[in-house]
Amino acid sequence: RVNKDGLIETIGASVDDLARLDWLNSNCPSLLIEPLRTNRQVRSEELDNASWSKTNTTVTANQTTAPTGELTADKLSRTSTAANYVSGLSSKSASSQLDAVSSVFVKQGQGDFIAFRAQGSYPNRADAIFQFSTKTLTTSVAGSNFSVTSSQVQDYGNGWYRLSIVYNTDTSATLASLLSPRATSGQVDATDTSTTAFAYVWGVQFEEGSTLSSYIPTTTIQTRFADVCSITTPADVTTI
Repeated sequence: RVNKDGLIETIGASVDDLARLDWLNSNCPSLLIEPLRTNRQVRSEELDNASWSKTNTTVTANQTTAPTGELTADKLSRTSTAANYVSGLSSKSASSQLDAVSSVFVKQGQGDFIAFRAQGSYPNRADAIFQFSTKTLTTSVAGSNFSVTSSQVQDYGNGWYRLSIVYNTDTSATLASLLSPRATSGQVDATDTSTTAFAYVWGVQFEEGSTLSSYIPTTTIQTRFADVCSITTPADVTTI
């Protein structure tokens, strides 16, 4: 959930734990109730890890404060005007077309754009390009079978935005998440004018489903069980 201080925090699974009252962009919390979801992107906060491949990119770990209030957000820096990206591979639950959601938290560094991609069997993919100055997210698809249903930008404060795209995949057994900081608009594998553009990135998520859910941190694939809410009506209260 997002607590009243505007920070993401984890609420445990015990029946004695607090309900997930979420304060995202509100002065009044709402009860957060979600279905079972799995973040299939491993090392979601560790893009410097070897599980993320790097192309003309330097990843420096723990360079700024993440939406949790902790120093865990990584810096992605270009080293060339050529194609520049980090790429993390995730396994799908089945080799079939699936509804899915990809999301990531980003913060501006140097450069006005960051591009990200959800890619099946190349060239099948969904692309998104975010412009920090206008807070606009533009999506497109290429290849076959991929289709984008919706996209969203959520303001988490302190310069952080959560970008998400909802789409349908191809039949590949895996999905790659790619990210690229940019000075100019363009897809993750397009050339750019800058060799020094960078952005801060944290909390990459690839989940199967038709709607975005709250962030699930991972080292390996991690599942959050469904929320359960039940109310026992007192005997002297009449329900309508």
